[in-house]
Amino acid sequence: MNTTAHIASRIPRQWRTAAVGIGVVVLGATACSSATQAATGGGSAASGGSAKTVSVATVGGVGRVLVDSSGATLYVNNRDTAMHQACTASCQVFWQPLTLAGHGMPTADGTVSAGLGVRTTPTGRQVTYHGKLLYTFTQDHSAGQANGNNFSDSFSGVQFTWLAATPNGNLAPAPAPKSSQGNGGGYGGGGGYGGY
Repeated sequence: MNTTAHIASRIPRQWRTAAVGIGVVVLGATACSSATQAATGGGSAASGGSAKTVSVATVGGVGRVLVDSSGATLYVNNRDTAMHQACTASCQVFWQPLTLAGHGMPTADGTVSAGLGVRTTPTGRQVTYHGKLLYTFTQDHSAGQANGNNFSDSFSGVQFTWLAATPNGNLAPAPAPKSSQGNGGGYGGGGGYGGY
């Protein structure tokens, strides 16, 4: 005798119907959650809904900077150009592009919105500010940090300097230079950022 079928036959019909209904609701909620996650592109994507793609916040030691919808400081680098994205592959393990899902445009409050744009890159639809690609830094562990401001590192022999993006588009005040440590001072040198 099939034990599963025998147990199921002993459950009252109305309970079986209710269980099926609950299962459909749970599956529907899971599908909606997965669809929402796919639409926003995961962790580095700009969130949808009423949250602004970019906002302005004050960060100690730096001043007013651009932040993403979760409050993470946004950065630009000295190597990306209007025609070429220099931060790719292993660079993006630590400097994560701010991407935008769907076909909409990024949003912000006040005059900041006029400087926002989107550029299609191999990563997706990456948000720009006055033409510069925006990134978050994985070494900023909470909102209100700007550990990547005036940070220097290198990937595949290309030296980068990173600065917090500011609302007026000027360079953020630069503290003493920081850099990744290890052989070669970068991700490919066996040191810094956990040996990348």
